[in-house]
Amino acid sequence: MAFDIVKMLKNQLDEQVLGYIDSAIGEDIAHTTSAIRTAIPALLERISDAGEDSNKIDTLLSAVQAQDITVLDGFGDKLIGDEQKALVNGGINQLSAILGDENLAQLTQQISDFSSTNIKGVSSMLGMFAPIIFSLIKKHFLQEDKALSATAMTEMLQEQKPLIMMDMPKGFIEGDLSKEETMTKPVEDEELVVESVAVEALKDEHDKGMYWKLLSVVVLLLGGYGLYQMSGEHATKEPVVTPKEIVTPKVPQEEVVKAKKDISEPVEEATTPPKKEHVSLKEVKALEKSVGDVMEALIRTFATIKDAPSAREAVPNIKIMSDELAEYAKESEKLGDGERGLVSTVVANHMPELQDTINKIGVLPGVGGVLRGIVIELLAVIAQFK
Repeated sequence: MAFDIVKMLKNQLDEQVLGYIDSAIGEDIAHTTSAIRTAIPALLERISDAGEDSNKIDTLLSAVQAQDITVLDGFGDKLIGDEQKALVNGGINQLSAILGDENLAQLTQQISDFSSTNIKGVSSMLGMFAPIIFSLIKKHFLQEDKALSATAMTEMLQEQKPLIMMDMPKGFIEGDLSKEETMTKPVEDEELVVESVAVEALKDEHDKGMYWKLLSVVVLLLGGYGLYQMSGEHATKEPVVTPKEIVTPKVPQEEVVKAKKDISEPVEEATTPPKKEHVSLKEVKALEKSVGDVMEALIRTFATIKDAPSAREAVPNIKIMSDELAEYAKESEKLGDGERGLVSTVVANHMPELQDTINKIGVLPGVGGVLRGIVIELLAVIAQFK
């Protein structure tokens, strides 16, 4: 498989790492997501530039050579106590030595301004990313059984540059958006609000870690790349879907607020909780099979997507299957805790393959912009299986 440092860095962002970033940033999920989207390609671009600078390449090479790649094994487990401080502060010091104090400070400020997040949190996030990036580079050379030299690393980083720039938020590249404009841009703001509703609903449920992780990955992959494709600036000739063409209907602000309240607070009906219906094991098994069949059909449908046109063709079918799952979720709510858990397990068992399939198509030109809305809608439905 071709080396893609952007994707590999994102794959390291498991629940524990995302939790650390969320705590460090200390903002709502929309701002935190924006900071992550921006920081990954922005930092990789600066490191790539350092690889082409004769005054910086030796320092970068030394950092990579000295990096212990076992840090990638359970990285999230290391983000506690003194070990966390050592990793983050060490990463900041390494970046400062490679990029220069002024360059690093400028990058940190730019990400903070662009995402409207606190600069201290952004600095901690960049420091955390550093050892991951250095480990990924070193591991790549070890796996390829190649000598890690300044020349070889420069060539590798140059090869990664197009992937890095493809993932970069357009406004951040051009520097044409102020902090206020970045967070109030009509299309992106509305989408971030919808993401916020979905993500907050999942994140507040401790027994839905798998859904939170998947949505985080999809927001990163389809979010940044999809918005870039919708900008119309990519070199591909593939037609780009504008926001008006997205299948998911626009959501008025008052409805978004109501939706957020509805999905983040327990629903109280009159003065008594809904009565659980007694169902036979046969009925529960039938519901399990129906849910499993829809999940498998979703995976097959996503797997057929090869480009933007095929993505557009798939959206109506994905919508139908999403609605079917929503009905099954309502049926499962009538079950007792034990029976409902059986149905939820069926969903959980299909999530890794669904995640992998969506990840693969998320990097295809034009696909992110087409699928963005329907994927977020689908994941919000899946979260109902609790």
